[in-house]
Amino acid sequence: MRHSEYEDLSLTVTRTQGHPVRRGFLLLLVLIIVLVVLNLMYPLAAEWQGTLSGEVGDILYAAGFDGFTDEWQQYDGRNSAQISDGVLRISVATAPAIYSAAAPIVTDFDVSVTTRSIEGELENEGYGIIFRLQEQVEGCNRAFVLACGLAEIPLIQIPARYFFSQQNTGATGYHVFLISNDGYYSIWTSNADNQLQAVTVWHNSNGLINEGLGTENRLRVVGRGDEFRFYINGEAVELCIPLAGEQPTGSAAACMGEQSFVWRNDTLQSGQLGLVVNVQNVVGIVVEFDNFTVSSPKGELAEGEQL
Repeated sequence: MRHSEYEDLSLTVTRTQGHPVRRGFLLLLVLIIVLVVLNLMYPLAAEWQGTLSGEVGDILYAAGFDGFTDEWQQYDGRNSAQISDGVLRISVATAPAIYSAAAPIVTDFDVSVTTRSIEGELENEGYGIIFRLQEQVEGCNRAFVLACGLAEIPLIQIPARYFFSQQNTGATGYHVFLISNDGYYSIWTSNADNQLQAVTVWHNSNGLINEGLGTENRLRVVGRGDEFRFYINGEAVELCIPLAGEQPTGSAAACMGEQSFVWRNDTLQSGQLGLVVNVQNVVGIVVEFDNFTVSSPKGELAEGEQL
């Protein structure tokens, strides 16, 4: 009897201890599944929370650069972007192009800014608006959000950091609308190496741009879906778009491609807006930007209609 009672007691204890183990395993499995789902949803949620939208004509964002300096990228050095004296001032002493973007993400937009070049050569390489800017966020940029936490846990942080290495921050895609001090304008986009690639040649504005140092020009870009329109000092500018597979050639006046007021590109569906100074060879340029406004654009346009 004693031996049998002992066996029954042993069996009872064994069964009692087995339930917490299974429950613990199930809880761990559920936790892992939840973390994986959150990891997959995180990029979409982060983008959704920062995306601005509104009714036609609504002001989505405005910056007079008299405050809210934490909403713009700023940095010091020979190449700097600083908000001071009521303007955003970008100063570039070395290549390549330098930009400063506002924090919000937009899909469709109507953005305008006042520019004033105060230092540099008359024949510079342009400055203006960067749009549909894609960036890797600062901080932890590992392949999985969960890996960011694992990389900080003692004992496993070394293998976690090895298998889930940090990705580089910075621009991963963008489009640019530029004007120059000597009266030209052009459109650029990012290539596979995230460097500026010309969409059009430099078009002569025929007096539309106020040339020289210290003069002001009002730039505007309207993006709706995959269509973009460009304006200088209130006037729509015509573009010479190269034919498929060809390099930018000709001019707006003697185009060897398609003459249009609309540039179509569907590679980037949303992104940040900002200001840019292009420097490849001609360095030593300082440009001030002011009265940056973003509104919700007009609805679908008829063929040839301008905003």
